[in-house]
Amino acid sequence: MNSLQPKEEEKPKRKSKEMHCTTQPTPGSSSPKMLPSPTGPCQNSSRSLVFGLGPSITSEDGIITGAKLPTGRQILRCMLGKKPGGNGALSQFEATKGVLEQVRPFYKKANIPMVSDKRACHKMVDLVYANNKLRKISQAKRSSETTAKQLEKMECRLDATFPLWPPNVEKLIDNPEDLAFLASMKTNRVATFGVLDKKLQLKVKRREERQAAAAARQSRCEKELEKMTANVFIPHDILSRPSVVSLATRLKMSPTQQAAFTRALVAESGGECTHLSASYATAYRARRQVLETISEERHKQWTPPPLCTLHWDSKLTPMLSNVRQLEERLTVVVGDAERLKLLRVPAYKKQTNEACGVIIARLTCKSLQDWCYADQVVNMAFDTTASNTGHLTAACIAIQLSLGRPLLWPGCRHHIGEVLLNQVFTDLKVETSRSPEVTLFTRLREKWNLLPQESSSQCSRYIPGNTEQPLLGKLRAELVRCAKEVTDHKRGDYREFVHLCLVFLDAGGEEQNAVTFQRPGALHKAR
Repeated sequence: MNSLQPKEEEKPKRKSKEMHCTTQPTPGSSSPKMLPSPTGPCQNSSRSLVFGLGPSITSEDGIITGAKLPTGRQILRCMLGKKPGGNGALSQFEATKGVLEQVRPFYKKANIPMVSDKRACHKMVDLVYANNKLRKISQAKRSSETTAKQLEKMECRLDATFPLWPPNVEKLIDNPEDLAFLASMKTNRVATFGVLDKKLQLKVKRREERQAAAAARQSRCEKELEKMTANVFIPHDILSRPSVVSLATRLKMSPTQQAAFTRALVAESGGECTHLSASYATAYRARRQVLETISEERHKQWTPPPLCTLHWDSKLTPMLSNVRQLEERLTVVVGDAERLKLLRVPAYKKQTNEACGVIIARLTCKSLQDWCYADQVVNMAFDTTASNTGHLTAACIAIQLSLGRPLLWPGCRHHIGEVLLNQVFTDLKVETSRSPEVTLFTRLREKWNLLPQESSSQCSRYIPGNTEQPLLGKLRAELVRCAKEVTDHKRGDYREFVHLCLVFLDAGGEEQNAVTFQRPGALHKAR
């Protein structure tokens, strides 16, 4: 805590032990200037006086003391007093850095930020240059009026606090006492360092204890880690281990990437890569063998439920050998509401002499027979495409003929809705094309940035209330109640649909005016 001590005019100014009179004043004459001297008052000095500096520099000037921020005179004399043990004068940079290390504790104690070291050194060097320029004035010109003004200006600069704080220092200090101390250092230099605030001292002590404890924990963890990794054993067939191969496959790492990563990891751990089989060929061969082993283990461990649902779907995906080319792949999945199992993802080509539904049925039934799940399948989930739902050679018919029994036909809810809405689109002439995309929605997505995405006004009620048509009002109330109960969905498209229904039915409540409309996503009629 910095304290302000006001001046007492009735008490004479106490001189330091280094102040003395160089000449005795005579009656009627003006008092001479008081110059520093190492001897007592009114005694002849053994030190020569230097113009613009005062007494000559001694070894005592190399140490800055006091209970205030250093003045320009202290900085200057400390820089000029930096003398080494006997190898000549220090360089200007070394002298400046030494003085800066002495000044830094004063600013730290005052809790006042400092400029950068480079900027502080430049300021100190500028002070030395200015004083040297003044002392180089010849003896004949030292009695002139211009020289007297320069000397007076230098005296004021040396007696004032040497500014090493940034220009915006007031904005960086929050403590009012520190601001008052800084203001005093800038003006009359009345304030001095007082006893540290006990609260601040306790905070600093606790912070230092926390830092010491954190450093101790880090050192202890490093030692424990060093002990743990000192005797780590890395097998030579690390690339063939099932866990490593499974992780590399899930991360979509190629055999080359896996081998390079393993070599780099072993080298950084201090091991010898020459003792490992970490080549591309080894990684590729191990991946083919280990994946087959893992697949067989998963096949033996998984137990199918007594009643299964069979689901298949085909997609165009990049080829494994050439990612720039696409191929048809069929995904076959079985399971119930709790467990699902991916059986196989075989690739196939469409042929002219064989229907696409027959090819899909043959691959699906082969997957069921390989996994011995044909007897548990009682249900089929599929897309309502012509290759699946045709009445002659479709996949649904072919699968039932291959299994020898009828199965349930729950089609995809999206595509079932597409079959129903197709008639609505045709009758209203909204979309005449039979392509999956809807031109109206395509234009809406392209011009989306030109439309407002927030509802700023209350939406009108499109469905009449109970007073006009009781049946519609009852249905509206039931729909609103159901929508408010299921607003928490995991999928964002369902949640967005429910919110739009509430806004359309004028039942959004307080959130209605804050709803934000999203850009249309998928554009096929099933959505």
